Amino acid sequence: ELDLLENKVTRTTASSQAKFLTMGLALKAAVVGALLAAGAGLAALAGMGLTTAASLEQTQVSFDSLLGSAEKGAILFKELQQFAAVTPFELPQITDAAKRFLAFNDAIGLTDDQIFQFLTTIGDLSSVVGAGAEGINRAVLAIGQMSSKGKVQLEELMQISEAFPGFSAIGAIAESLGITTAEAMKKVS
Repeated sequence: ELDLLENKVTRTTASSQAKFLTMGLALKAAVVGALLAAGAGLAALAGMGLTTAASLEQTQVSFDSLLGSAEKGAILFKELQQFAAVTPFELPQITDAAKRFLAFNDAIGLTDDQIFQFLTTIGDLSSVVGAGAEGINRAVLAIGQMSSKGKVQLEELMQISEAFPGFSAIGAIAESLGITTAEAMKKVS
């Protein structure tokens, strides 16, 4: 019986050692896997950081070019960062609209100094009707198209109205001119 007991203890010990060895290997594999995943995550974050930094630099260069001076571009970029911080929109959304505004503002009779008035108006309208950044993009595109054509046309006014559900661009023009919507449509057509 002592031999039987000794064999059982030996088998149990060997079995326990094998289980601990397997658990140790599994634990090592889990730790190595976690470290590799963390490293991959850090590499992805670093890559995103470089991409973001490059994107911000490109945006800065755009403003420098559009304003004709690195100093003016830097000032505007800093002001846009502050502006974006107090709006529901992200910096890239604000800077995209600002770049397009600066590209067409002269053609539609606006000055560079009116950029924040423009962004506030279009941002407020977008927020009120729930159009978000997509609404701003669509409206700015339509305004840019009017600028390229050199005239206000019903097609672009409809694009603005579609970008901001519940808002009538032609109605806003009529109101600002003190005429009816029908009269405004005749003037635009």
